Amino acid sequence: SSGINAEWPLRPGTEEAAGTLFKTYKDQFVDDNQSVELTDTEILAVNSAQFIFQCCGLTEGPSYWKTESQTDVPPGCCSDWNGEKIPDSKLESCVETKMYQTGCTEKVKDLAD
Repeated sequence: SSGINAEWPLRPGTEEAAGTLFKTYKDQFVDDNQSVELTDTEILAVNSAQFIFQCCGLTEGPSYWKTESQTDVPPGCCSDWNGEKIPDSKLESCVETKMYQTGCTEKVKDLAD
């Protein structure tokens, strides 16, 4: 197994676009004064990417999200996410044994090698 939940060819510019999305998603709950709002589609994209690639955060795994509770992560970081429900907080509790530990940048680079 390649360690991903689906085959997904990356187009040029995908990594930069993903980086922007992840950073904006993180800003949604780290900075209450954040003026950029993500659409529901963008929120779903961040979570789906994490779930498909079995990764969490752009880099550094779950600690990328820097939440007060290290078990609160975007739902796509959790292997038991149903692919649908995203809480208003954009985070949900996930037990560590079900949480993807690799950052998505590292995971995609590993797959490309």
